[in-house]
Amino acid sequence: GACRLTLGHYGALPSAQFSADGTSILTYNMAFGSDCFEEDGTAQIWNTATGECLQTLMHDGGLVVLAVFSADGLAVLTTDNHSIAKVWDAETGECQCTISNTGHVARAAFGP
Repeated sequence: GACRLTLGHYGALPSAQFSADGTSILTYNMAFGSDCFEEDGTAQIWNTATGECLQTLMHDGGLVVLAVFSADGLAVLTTDNHSIAKVWDAETGECQCTISNTGHVARAAFGP
């Protein structure tokens, strides 16, 4: 099939996830170089119709190692390599909660 959308990433793209309603895609990238990627430690939410970056979710000084939508697509959970987890409002991009951990966070998810 034909490519329907190309997102503006440069470098490794470890993950991509569609929102529950299919209108956006959540990605994270651990390299410099795209218009939406401002520095290490970001995840991006993209419009699936236009490819426009809707939100850039930034961790201060850490590299994002996980980014997932909640089941309803209204929130995003990110973790970084400094043992910080954040919950974001997917529409506004505002951080709703920051959780510091004492060890590395390898996996995280929203509960039902």
